[in-house]
Amino acid sequence: MLYETLTNEVAPGHIKTTLAFISFERRMGSNERVKDLFYKAFNSSLAKKDAHAVTYIGMQYARFLAFKSNEVGRACDLLDQATSVIKNSKVLYLSQANLLKHLEGVGMI
Repeated sequence: MLYETLTNEVAPGHIKTTLAFISFERRMGSNERVKDLFYKAFNSSLAKKDAHAVTYIGMQYARFLAFKSNEVGRACDLLDQATSVIKNSKVLYLSQANLLKHLEGVGMI
């Protein structure tokens, strides 16, 4: 598969390629595969302490968990984990607050 080759061999760790692969799997309806790809990408970016990647991937992963998989608690834990590692990202904190506000507004928390 093209996306697997790109993410594993040509450009491992490249955010845009990884998210394109995740989007492809979402369109194919492979939610378990999407969760696995998000999990790997998120943990990889956390290990590198890459603030931009953690913020970008973490927010998309959290929204996927909360709204597509109905795993609100896991989504909140994921963002807590991200903010405990990346402490200087205003975007991450604001995104976390926005997600929590949205979840509260729709009655999910």
